[in-house]
Amino acid sequence: MRKFSSGVEDKLYIPLSEQKANALVASNTAFEMLDVLTDAEIAAVLMIQHLTSFDQGRSMVFPAERLLANLVAWGVRQKQGGGNLVQEVKRLFDVSKLSAGLDVLHETGLELLSQDDVDAGEYLLGDGSWDFEYRVRHYKKVAAFKAEVETPKGKLLVLSAPQDLIVRSFLAEKDESIHIQGYAGTGKTYLISSLAKFMDPCTTLVLAQTQAQLYQLTYRLQQGHIVARTFMMLAMELLVSKRPHLVEAADDYLNLKDSEVSRVLNIGSVGVITPARVTAICRRAVKKYCQSGDKYIAKWHLPYIKEDVTPVDVAILVQYTERIWEATISPPVYEVKFPVRGFHLIKYLSLTEEVIPESFAHVIVDESHDLSRPILKILDRSPQAVITLGDEYQCINGPVFKRSKNIRQRDITLSVRAGKNMENILNPLIDAHPTKIKLPFEGGSNDGTKVVYYDVSKVPDRPSTILVDSEWGMFEWFQRLSHAGLRFALLHGSKQEFVDFMTDCINLFHRGAQPKHRILFFHTSWESLAQAQINNGVFEKIEAMLVRGYDIDKLKVSLLLLDDVSPSGYQLGMVGNVKNAEFDSVMLAPDLLNEIRPGDVLGYDRKICALYTGGSRAKYELLVPGGIGEWIGSQKYNATKSK
Repeated sequence: MRKFSSGVEDKLYIPLSEQKANALVASNTAFEMLDVLTDAEIAAVLMIQHLTSFDQGRSMVFPAERLLANLVAWGVRQKQGGGNLVQEVKRLFDVSKLSAGLDVLHETGLELLSQDDVDAGEYLLGDGSWDFEYRVRHYKKVAAFKAEVETPKGKLLVLSAPQDLIVRSFLAEKDESIHIQGYAGTGKTYLISSLAKFMDPCTTLVLAQTQAQLYQLTYRLQQGHIVARTFMMLAMELLVSKRPHLVEAADDYLNLKDSEVSRVLNIGSVGVITPARVTAICRRAVKKYCQSGDKYIAKWHLPYIKEDVTPVDVAILVQYTERIWEATISPPVYEVKFPVRGFHLIKYLSLTEEVIPESFAHVIVDESHDLSRPILKILDRSPQAVITLGDEYQCINGPVFKRSKNIRQRDITLSVRAGKNMENILNPLIDAHPTKIKLPFEGGSNDGTKVVYYDVSKVPDRPSTILVDSEWGMFEWFQRLSHAGLRFALLHGSKQEFVDFMTDCINLFHRGAQPKHRILFFHTSWESLAQAQINNGVFEKIEAMLVRGYDIDKLKVSLLLLDDVSPSGYQLGMVGNVKNAEFDSVMLAPDLLNEIRPGDVLGYDRKICALYTGGSRAKYELLVPGGIGEWIGSQKYNATKSK
């Protein structure tokens, strides 16, 4: 599918409003509606009916405009010759062709006008013929990118009005840090590349959480000599002289079983919890500690423990957690090397006084809504001007940790990607959120994502990326797609982890085997898992399938339909794994609208952000559960009422 830029060469504005187009497709009185359309609107209807016959691999703008102009001229000749234009149009009208044409409209760069623009009639010349200069004039009128700023190398940057304000604000105080909060589609990455053009690449450091994010960011910047690091790489460079053993262990990427850790560190049972399980609990506590801003390990870093534990047991678990942390960061004195991960390095670095080297004048960080407290601590104490960009509503898996209050913040709400119709999806979510900013999202134009509401949960008729809330939703839709005989792919190389999840579920149900997957780990029986998922309707469907005899052999058959890259266009994934990604068509699965437990404000926060993130990933088409509006209101009440 061709990807279109925001340039005028890829835009044609069609003299028909979305309201009238949808009414013609859905109404039983479409023929009567044709009686009240203008000649230009009739020409637009006939042109749209022909879109599916065009070469889908090339730009449709110029052939579509030629056809539209010819149809407008044909209408003028019909009127001048005394012919009955409406009767002729009714003979050619085909609602199925019109519907198919509207479906591809959003993929082509062709855009329906608002009714006010249709009524203004500025697309016609004085003699009633089509004005080929109209699309240039209208583009300049509605385009998001209007402001121009000259770079130090004499090139012009074309920016949206909010982007222009931020660039000028930065230029006024280049040595001051700034945080930019921008909604999805507001051009944050383009803004980063624009700001970077006013920095010396030799003294600019770009930071990201992962190698994939770093690659995407540096590719967009397209500046030689710029230094790019993941936070783990930065921590390794800053610690290599003081803690070389830490860097060496991190570079080796070692693994060590819980049973081996418990043996080496002499970790015993705690109550009814075995030594290996105690170790697993404490290692998770270490990770939670490393993601916190706390100086010392405490009981609140312990994960949920299903077994009954006394205050004394909790104190012992904290001591064992401290023992594992010290063994991880201290010089090796044991017979084995302890594995060191990026979060260990970053946490340890945050506990020192180290800062980013003063040889860098500017630091750029994207996706800052996912930064941990230790990372923010390092950034805020460093001497550089640190520019962070993020979106609070894309933080799905926890609270957003903000930068220091004395750092400038600027907001961008105007989208350069999504149209006005996305306001009806995203603004109710923004308004309903219990704590985050309430600035309204602004669609950039009438062009944008087609929003389709569905009432029946089924596999989409056309290829789409199906986004779900959890592994349970993944399991359900994995079976639906397999049952439909469709070849499909899982997003972001998550195939093995998901297969492990399904395998653990099956083995726990049929054999009572201890699961290893992170969300199943603490359940030693299917009854325990079922009790934890008691209000999860999707889990009940999976359980019913297992009761009917779904087993490992049947799973292997289903896996034959799974591809690394989807040739059919169907994909499946969790919303939490799609940040920074865009898809032609997105379906938000019904499990994203699961009920919130009474008083679960954090759960409501997560659901709102998941819906916002998933919805904002669609480029051309978004399939949304029809009850989303009612869900927002009811679950907001549910989240805030007492347990």
